[in-house]
Amino acid sequence: MELVHYPKGHHVLEIGKIERDVYFIAKGIVRAFALVDGKEVTFWVGKEGATIVSMMGYVRNEPGYET
Repeated sequence: MELVHYPKGHHVLEIGKIERDVYFIAKGIVRAFALVDGKEVTFWVGKEGATIVSMMGYVRNEPGYET
């Protein structure tokens, strides 16, 4: 494991990419959203202690639908 820091607004996961990394939120919050008809639709908010992972990328080795 490696501790990384990202600024506010940074996209840890991106729609259409195969994401294989798993992240644990040490400090702050994270919002996950998908694009629906060109609009951002939030479907999850994670807080400290939560895990961030794209199941499509990590498990199926396919591009994800989330940012």
